[in-house]
Amino acid sequence: MLRKKVGLALSGGGLRGGAHIGVLKTLGKHQIPIDFIAGTSAGSIVSSLYALGFSAARIEREALRLKKEDVLDDMLNLPNLFIMGLSVILDYLRWPKEKLPKPPLGLYKGQRLFDFFRHLSDEKTVDETRLPIIICSADLYTGRLVLFTPKKTAYLVIEQVPDAIYLWDVPMALAVRASTSIPGVFEPLPHYDLLLADGAIRNNLPADLLRYAGAEVVIAVDLNVPIMKSPRPDNVVEILLQSVDIMAHGLTDLTTLQYADVIVRPDISAVPLTELEELPEFIARGEEAAEKVIPDIKKLLRA
Repeated sequence: MLRKKVGLALSGGGLRGGAHIGVLKTLGKHQIPIDFIAGTSAGSIVSSLYALGFSAARIEREALRLKKEDVLDDMLNLPNLFIMGLSVILDYLRWPKEKLPKPPLGLYKGQRLFDFFRHLSDEKTVDETRLPIIICSADLYTGRLVLFTPKKTAYLVIEQVPDAIYLWDVPMALAVRASTSIPGVFEPLPHYDLLLADGAIRNNLPADLLRYAGAEVVIAVDLNVPIMKSPRPDNVVEILLQSVDIMAHGLTDLTTLQYADVIVRPDISAVPLTELEELPEFIARGEEAAEKVIPDIKKLLRA
């Protein structure tokens, strides 16, 4: 008997992306199939690993052993801070700055994250996945949506999203590095004539893209915490992360309401954004939220 094809969309959300792992664990426990997967920013990390064949349990193990120094290459030293400040002043005064060293474009360079994921993905490309995947990024030069996806999937989506830039046969690590380039936190990623940044700028929860790719039942995991319930930011990274949340809020609402059949919203509003120690709590909240919608998913699959 033929069954409906299921797509799973995973939103951005920083370390809250740990909740995606909990959702995957619950879906697996209830034997809910996944035929397509898509992700933005934090969602790109979890979706990529799952598409490459990692089980939810293995993704959880990798996440829980992660240390900040594994993925963060801090650029906040005195020379860089001086160059950043001087560059802003010279721009304001409209004075030439050709002789000034190029200032950093983010708090972290992102090379360590790229290298870490390149090793974890065994240097595979977006075309070498167990199931079709779509990863969202954005080009800062043109403002266009950038989609990393296998060629066959691109041909399905391009009819509905002709203005996007489609990239295939590229390393999965490059796609993840681009999708997670949170403005101000990670430097944007140059790639040929593109300057790639966090996909939340254009599509924070790609439920619509899964529908275009052929998914008949779309499950969307929304980590977009309502702003009034968010913890108060108390450092520059949290301010930047919450700024991206605010920017993505309206886009997320639009895609989930129009294209998702089931929306999973983990209760993560009171958990800090930047503490790795909170990952087990994020994962648990994802499991709890997914359990609540399992009856709805099974009903859709039976219909």
